[in-house]
Parts: sequence; structure tokens; C-alpha cells
Amino acid sequence: MKCRVGMKNYLLVISALAILFFVGCFSSGKLTKQNIANLYLPKSKLKQPLVKYEFANKGNNIKLVFKLNSFNVNRNVAKFNAKLILNLYNNSKTATPIRQLVQPIEFNNLIANFTFEFTDAYDLISYTLESDNFTKPLTGFLPIDELNNNKLLISNKNESNKISYLIKNEKISFSYKNVVVKYFNTNKNIAIAPYLTDAERIIKQPELTANTTLNKTTFTPQQNGYYLFESNEKQKGILCVNKNFPTLNDLQTLALSLRYITKNEELKQIFLYDNLEAAIDSFWLAIGNNNARAQKLQQEYFLRLTTSNKHFSSVKPGWQTDRGMIYTIFGPPNEVYKTEAGENWYYSQLPIPFKFTKKVVLNNYNYYQLQRNENLALYWHQAVSKWRNGHIKSTEVLE
Repeated sequence: MKCRVGMKNYLLVISALAILFFVGCFSSGKLTKQNIANLYLPKSKLKQPLVKYEFANKGNNIKLVFKLNSFNVNRNVAKFNAKLILNLYNNSKTATPIRQLVQPIEFNNLIANFTFEFTDAYDLISYTLESDNFTKPLTGFLPIDELNNNKLLISNKNESNKISYLIKNEKISFSYKNVVVKYFNTNKNIAIAPYLTDAERIIKQPELTANTTLNKTTFTPQQNGYYLFESNEKQKGILCVNKNFPTLNDLQTLALSLRYITKNEELKQIFLYDNLEAAIDSFWLAIGNNNARAQKLQQEYFLRLTTSNKHFSSVKPGWQTDRGMIYTIFGPPNEVYKTEAGENWYYSQLPIPFKFTKKVVLNNYNYYQLQRNENLALYWHQAVSKWRNGHIKSTEVLE
């Protein structure tokens, strides 16, 4: 009898240890995925971003430009050295970077540059700066476009190395002749609500609008939308936008952006107004009940649209994408984890996450499609109601 009881207790202990082991593995597995939610916060209006990137040497290198602020350092030193640690990831290998670089760099008047050859397709860089002159190590994330065959497109006339977007009516140059130009009008391809699962309503790939072959090595895009350039088995897809992008500065777009929080008939009536600006202002005034409240709500909405354009633009402006839609209505997520499939967004007020699957569409690597679910209907309508009732908190701008 004692033997049986002892064996029973032994099995219970083993079972408990197994459960603890499983939970521990699950927790540590999640911890290996770094929370990159801060990456999608609006930038502070008082402080500039710590690092930006540009392509150098006709696209063969990535140049990082670090610009510190006085509060980043604990002493007033004109020149000092720091250790830079870069981890370069692609979407399929999150826990382990596909490349790591450790390099000493020199800061001169709080500015330092570092250039390295880019040999793979990256979509995320994590950086750490260490120095005795820092109040603490400086860490962060930098999203970059996976610009395959970048050599096809050389430059535009104003910013030769900054080619994340085309600017409407600005001339660009190519490395080759007889470039085929395919244009896709994606200006009205707006994401639909997350609970709508009808496949026919989900735009998976834009339709070709125009197709031509150039007889010279220059081109001036005259329409906003998405361009796909092809030559010598090379492809380059890139979005064409207005000069002030990522802000929304034309009335048609501003009115169209209200699609997420308006009813169909309501939006039609806004576009029927002779004075579109007055129609937009009237909409926000009706929601806010007074001018001050209406202005705050409008500013918050457009801040989220602008932030979406910065981070989620692909074959269409970021505010029109699935991630942009969720960001605009629900605000910045509390947690964001990259997975082999894409990204998972977690909000503290919601019991289920938003899951986005990464797809390559028209040679663009920043296209993420939401896994739609009918169970999201309740949470969507609640969030839209908060907007329409004026119960939206301002986005917390973290330093």
C-alpha cells in the first residue's frame, strides 16, 4: 500500500515538473521575440530620431547616421568613441539575427556615421550604442525596406540616396535602357473592416493600370500610386507620393481617410459638399461637440494616419493598409512580435491579438495582410463608437 502511494506521489511530482518545464519553455520562447511596439510610436515633437538610414554607393551600402541629443550624454565632450552593435534580421529569422556587426565609431558634436555593405534582404535592424559618455546604453530598432535589385533605380534629382519613395513630378534615373514601367493606381484601395471575411472584398493585389517601355534612362512619375520597373530580369517596386508625405495634405485624401469611422452614406454626403474643407470640419465638430475637443480629436486621428504612412506604406500609403487601419482605430499596440509568418499585435484592452501575414506583392516586402475574423466585429464597433463619441485618448508620445 505504501508503495502505491509513493508511486502516486512520484508521478504527481513528475507531472508538476513537466508542466513547469512546458510553461517555462513557452515563456522563454516568447521572451526570445523582442517586443518592437515602440518602433510604431509617433516620434517626439521635441526630440529627433536617434538614427536614420540611406542607401549609398548606388545601393551597394547602407549608411547609418546617428544624431544624439545632449540628454543622451553625461558630459560635454566634443569627440568620443562608442561601441556600435548591429543585429540585422529578416522576417523568417527573428530570435537569431542573420548578421551581427560590432564596430567602434566616433561621435563628433553628437553625430556619427557608419556604412556597411548590405548583402542580404533585411527588414529590421536592432542597434546598441555603448560608451562611458552615455547615461545608459542606447538601444532601438530601425525598420528598412528589403530593396532587392536596388541597382535598377539610381536616384531622383533632389535626394540621390533616399529612394524609399518616388516624389510626384520629380525626375529619376535608371541604370539601364528600355525599362518597362508598370503603373498601379492604388490610391483608393483602402483596407476593409477586420471582421469582413469575404475574399472578393479583400484586395490581394492591385490591378495593372498602365504599361509602357521607356526609350531613355530617365522618367518622371506624374501620378501617385505604385510603380513597378523591370529591366534585364531586375525589378524595382516603389510607391509614388506627394512631396509632403507622410502627412496628408490634400482635401480629397483627408476626406477619404474618414472612411474608417463613417457610414457609407455619411461619407458620400461629405464628398457632395461644395466646400470639402468645411465638410470635414463639420464632421469633427459634430463628434467633438465644441471646437477645442473637435480639434484635438482631428489632430489625434491625423497623427495616427501620418504614423501609419511612415511605417506601413507598401503598394499603397500606410494609412490604407491593414496595419494602418488597425493602428488608426485602436492606436499604438502594447506589444508587437515578429513571427515566421509576419507580425502579431497585442492590445491590453482586447482578449485576442491582430495577426498579420507578410506577403511579397509586386516586389514589395512591406505588405502585411490581416487574418480577418468575424469575432473581431464587436471590438471594431466598440472602437469606432469611441471615436464617434469623442472618447479617444491622445497617443502617448514616448521619448
